[in-house]
Amino acid sequence: MAAHRCRFPSSLLELDSEEIEQKLCAIKCWDSNVLFDLDMEYLSDNSTSITSLSTGTFNLREENVKNIIVGVLFTKRNPNSHSYKTSVNFYENELLGTEKDPSNRIGELINFITLPDDAIPYRLIQKHAGEHLNVFVMLSNQGYGVFELRSKHFCQLDTFKMERWFPELHMKNRSKKVRPPIAMDIMFDKALGLRYTCTGDEDGTLSLSVVKVDSDGAEAKEEHVRKFSAPIAQVTFVAPGHLLVAATWEGAVMYFDYDVNGLSKGIMVADSMNHDVVTSICPIERLDGHGFCIGTFGKTLLTYKIEGHDCVKQWQRKFRTPVLQIRSFDLTGDGLQDIAVISAGGLHLLQLNDQLVTKHISQKIAPKKN
Repeated sequence: MAAHRCRFPSSLLELDSEEIEQKLCAIKCWDSNVLFDLDMEYLSDNSTSITSLSTGTFNLREENVKNIIVGVLFTKRNPNSHSYKTSVNFYENELLGTEKDPSNRIGELINFITLPDDAIPYRLIQKHAGEHLNVFVMLSNQGYGVFELRSKHFCQLDTFKMERWFPELHMKNRSKKVRPPIAMDIMFDKALGLRYTCTGDEDGTLSLSVVKVDSDGAEAKEEHVRKFSAPIAQVTFVAPGHLLVAATWEGAVMYFDYDVNGLSKGIMVADSMNHDVVTSICPIERLDGHGFCIGTFGKTLLTYKIEGHDCVKQWQRKFRTPVLQIRSFDLTGDGLQDIAVISAGGLHLLQLNDQLVTKHISQKIAPKKN
């Protein structure tokens, strides 16, 4: 893989403090192979802090035009007191990442929802939780909040709707002792009408719920629970039947055939415990099948491919600072998955070696001798 690192331009050093603050308040966004700034100046006062950012595609209009929705979760301090006002903002920007928007602004504000004063949000993520359930899910110290698009505005599901459509999350919210969730992923099997919801808590509790979803609502069928001694850093469905879990200093565990075995048969991912705390995991599409990456506080990126019921390490790369986040998508528009790594030292872009790709494809399409 070839690596490239993005740095602030040297011209930034020539700006005064006010201009630097405006530059740093912009959000870097990838889409359509373009890296550009989203203008956040109208949110960039001294009391605003963006704590989570998520994007999703929704149908806002009757003509079925799909628009990119950016949900920004931020906390705003009242300048006259020590209190915080937390809200979820929803923006429409159908030109996001296309270079067709001359303003480069984040988009038009659709609506916002103010959260309770004692709410401490952790993550805001977009998930397809059913055939017609395209939602944003918020993880916070109070449990789970779900936001749906209704009449061209986003609304938070009330208790009744949570019980009807997300019974697995509703039961966790009603628990006498709410365990702060810090990781979550959803896999929906459209053919069977089953939703698999995996959640990871700060106290090390891992939960996998199986939910039947139809046009009338959802019904929780079963739940599998496993306890780790470390907080669950991340969970992700690498592929149907493959669930990858990272429990900070316990390393990463792959659960194969979770639809049959639940969480009873986990396989420790080799070498994942030998590079300090696991900070991030990311599924990747390889030329030879499914795979995944693991990032660690020990400054190491590990890559694996899945062979049957085994995780085979392919290569690793050392960085100068701890790895914080990993994302995999097509950055260059060549149809191949690239890897973006965010470390404490900056942004690193890793591309596939085109010579190895050409060699691999040539071997695949070469005529076989009789």
